[in-house]
Amino acid sequence: MTQISETVFSKDMVIETKAIYPLSLDIMDNMDRFGNIIEKIHEFDTNGPRKTVHITFDMEEVIDDHASIIFSFLINGDSNGTGFLDIKVDGSFFIDTPQRKTLASSAFNAYYAEHIFPMLEKNMTKKIENMGKFIEKKLKKLSLKYA
Repeated sequence: MTQISETVFSKDMVIETKAIYPLSLDIMDNMDRFGNIIEKIHEFDTNGPRKTVHITFDMEEVIDDHASIIFSFLINGDSNGTGFLDIKVDGSFFIDTPQRKTLASSAFNAYYAEHIFPMLEKNMTKKIENMGKFIEKKLKKLSLKYA
């Protein structure tokens, strides 16, 4: 299988908030509108007055059988009277084409690489950039809600 991937968008943001867990959940809920959410880690710990949160998830949009856009979110937070969330977001595209030793597979891969991939790369890059701008705006709006 041939795999091509490229990270097009990357953003680190720190939000000051006492409500680290509700804000983390709100971020995940808001991203659900743009693609499938694949939750990887979901930890919330309360130890007396101190609270910590660690959430990792991907938001995936499938373009076709071989291409997808994935935004990976890493959210870490700590609260002890005052609190913060450290949010890292990366937007990437992934293309996987099977490598079989058949004439049809070879012809398909050659056609995909020559004709479809350049168009997909351009369109997915633009879409990731636009989605990234929207995600930045949404995170800023949510930060104000929980300030």
